[in-house]
Amino acid sequence: MKLQNKLNTTLALLSLTSVSAFSLNQVHKNSRFETVTVPLVKAFIPRVGFDDNDNIQVVLNGYLPNRCFTVAEPAVIRTPNGDSIQVKQLATKQKEGICANQAALPPDMKVPVPFTTIASIGQLNPGQYNVQFDGMTGISARHFVVARASLPSVDNMNYALVNNIFVPEQSKAGEPVVAILSGHLNSSCTKLAGIPVPRKVDDVIVLLPQVKVSGGYCLQVLTPFTIKVNLGALSADRYLLHVRSMSGVSVNQVFQTINPQR
Repeated sequence: MKLQNKLNTTLALLSLTSVSAFSLNQVHKNSRFETVTVPLVKAFIPRVGFDDNDNIQVVLNGYLPNRCFTVAEPAVIRTPNGDSIQVKQLATKQKEGICANQAALPPDMKVPVPFTTIASIGQLNPGQYNVQFDGMTGISARHFVVARASLPSVDNMNYALVNNIFVPEQSKAGEPVVAILSGHLNSSCTKLAGIPVPRKVDDVIVLLPQVKVSGGYCLQVLTPFTIKVNLGALSADRYLLHVRSMSGVSVNQVFQTINPQR
């Protein structure tokens, strides 16, 4: 019930927050719409595991106040000293038609709408960084480290080409959670090195699926693969599954585990 109570509190905060509270200092608006900022429930980023040749991304998770809002591209702002990054989730608020009077919206239009987006930071020099974002109760921050790549290649490790991941969006706390990964092997000499072992740091679970390449003559063919990975039994919370893929990219999915109602 703890996570459910947290979710209820989040929804209540959203319903009580005025539209002006979401607005940026410089709001782009006209008679039809305006751009506002939306507070986040969580911003996810692995604390460790990035090299200076990776495309670093932050996964943003939250709720739009109602159905008159649509998600826009996140804004990424680097501070002058470079070690702090501000991430703001932007949204477009419609002001015409049924959305002209938000107080008179029908019940189905008033329900907060969940969203998950990706804010791309790009490559960073080795060092320690923090990401600041607008949380439900004020400014929050997540910290991460970027290491120097030990090899002059795109990846330090020989990652598999992962195209898609799936994990149930909601599972029972304390029961095993299984993720499904699918992708392609990019040559006839390429094989999966095994089932990746989950690495959990706080609310981020990292999978590093790797391949091994045998010698000899190799055909450049794409062979599909699908594997299942047991993430283990997790306590009630909201998590990010972060799966590294070939060429410095990653595939991400947010999911939650809840305590069963008694």
